[in-house]
Amino acid sequence: STAEIEQTAHRILEHVRKNPGQRAEVIKKSLNLKTNEWALPIARLLEKKQLRTKGEKRATTYTSA
Repeated sequence: STAEIEQTAHRILEHVRKNPGQRAEVIKKSLNLKTNEWALPIARLLEKKQLRTKGEKRATTYTSA
């Protein structure tokens, strides 16, 4: 649901603010998220420009904007 996506996005954003520069694998493991639970929230955070990325593919790291 939309509420669950927003809640997950908020959890991701808070984690990245506290731990900038982590890769998706580390963030997902820390928050106990599966890949299918990660895709929509991360896309929305990037679309809203709340997160920034650096690197490509598996080397991509995330920081808050």
